[in-house]
Amino acid sequence: MRYLRRITLLGVIAVLACAAFAPGAYARGGSGGGSGSARADIPKDPALATPEGYDERPVEAGGSGDGSNNLTFGAFDDGDLIVAIENFSVGHAGVWDSRYYSNASSSCVWSAVKSGAGQVVREAPIRYRTYDRAWGLWVPGVTATLRTKARDYCAAQLGEPYDISASKSDESRWYCSKLAWSGYKQRATVDLDANGGFWVAPTDLYNDNDTHVFVAAN
Repeated sequence: MRYLRRITLLGVIAVLACAAFAPGAYARGGSGGGSGSARADIPKDPALATPEGYDERPVEAGGSGDGSNNLTFGAFDDGDLIVAIENFSVGHAGVWDSRYYSNASSSCVWSAVKSGAGQVVREAPIRYRTYDRAWGLWVPGVTATLRTKARDYCAAQLGEPYDISASKSDESRWYCSKLAWSGYKQRATVDLDANGGFWVAPTDLYNDNDTHVFVAAN
């Protein structure tokens, strides 16, 4: 009987181990609201794939949005990307900072905005609900420490000017998706631009092979 109990216990341990490392069961890092829980792995929409050789100029990157979605924020963690798009603009993107999050109106997302301030700001995630669709993205191939460093890089650009014409090598002028891209490029040596063009649009962050979707809304 003791032998049978031991076999049963080993079987339970084996099942739990397999579940922990099953595809899509990503471990959380950092100190955000969802820290310690598994991350969903939501397939990307092939309809949004960037056409080969196409480099989209994100004219409205940092715009105010004209739609709506029901994106939730509880699973976001430090360094996660928040990306939104709509039918009449390229969309918006930012980098999550858990230190400042308590609700949807908390200023906890680092981004560069065209309207109003015209600079790098810390904005509220509720803004991303004013677009037709929105996603939470993370980079599982990058450690939690480097994701936090990417976040801190974006934070360090606070107040620097918005400029949609700025090249990727210019670290003094920004637009929303370029700021997020540069944080990972400079601090984690990961290039999140799906097509590698002159511009990096919010959809490029979404389509890059290194980013995975853990929450989605429309």
